[in-house]
Amino acid sequence: MAKTENKPKAKVRVVPPNADLDAAPSGEWREATAEETAQHHKEVDEITGKKMVSFRFDPELIEKLRILAKKDGLGYQTLVRQVLSRYVEENKSRL
Repeated sequence: MAKTENKPKAKVRVVPPNADLDAAPSGEWREATAEETAQHHKEVDEITGKKMVSFRFDPELIEKLRILAKKDGLGYQTLVRQVLSRYVEENKSRL
């Protein structure tokens, strides 16, 4: 059987009604519900025009991607997106 990881749960801040959102943070933190997490992901997808996906890469590959991305002034996820987009563009005749 696959080993399950103990991932930390997302947290949300419970902000009192009528709170001044520009003021110093207030409210208490609590664990986000599954519904809140799903709603957050949906909102981020809509704002960015992107969809979150998961990949499993070898740690060595991730480190090399991070190094290359840093040299280009990018985040490694941006570099991965660029590499995949370039590959698809170069192979679009096969689609």
